[in-house]
Amino acid sequence: MKLIEFDGKDYLFEFGERERQWFFEILGRYPFIPVSHHQLSKSPDEAESEANQKLLEEAMAEQRAENKKHVQAMLHDPGRFERSESITRFRLNSGESEWLLQILNDVRVGCWIQLGQPAETKKWKVDVSSEAGSFIWAMELCGYFQAVLLESLNA
Repeated sequence: MKLIEFDGKDYLFEFGERERQWFFEILGRYPFIPVSHHQLSKSPDEAESEANQKLLEEAMAEQRAENKKHVQAMLHDPGRFERSESITRFRLNSGESEWLLQILNDVRVGCWIQLGQPAETKKWKVDVSSEAGSFIWAMELCGYFQAVLLESLNA
C-alpha cells in the first residue's frame, strides 16, 4: 500500500492484489478488543462503579456497532476502490484517514490482548500456523497499514 496522490482533500492509495485482500481481511476483524477490556477506575462506591462500568460498555458497544457499519459501507462502496488486473486504488478523505487509524488500532490491540499482552522484551516462540500466528500476522499488518496512513498525513 502506498500513497500515490494527495490533492489537499483526498488521499489516493494503491494496493497490490494481495495487500488489498489482507486489508479487507484485517478490517473484517473489527471490532476486536473485548468491550470488557476497557475499565473505569475503581471508585469507593462499588455499586456506583459497576453502574458506571455498565454505562461505559453500553456506550462503547453502540460506538463499535456504528463503526462496524461504517467499515462495511466503506469496503462495499464501489466508488472507493478502483480495481484493475494487478492493482487497486483506494480513496480516503483526511477525516476518514484518522478514523481508519483508530479501526486498525482496535484490531492491532485486540490481537495483542489475544496473545496475552506480551511485553516487548519478552522472548517467546509461536507456531505461526497456530491461532497465535494468525494474531501476530494481523497485528503486524495493522502496524504496516497504520504506518502508511500516518506517513500520508504528513504529505
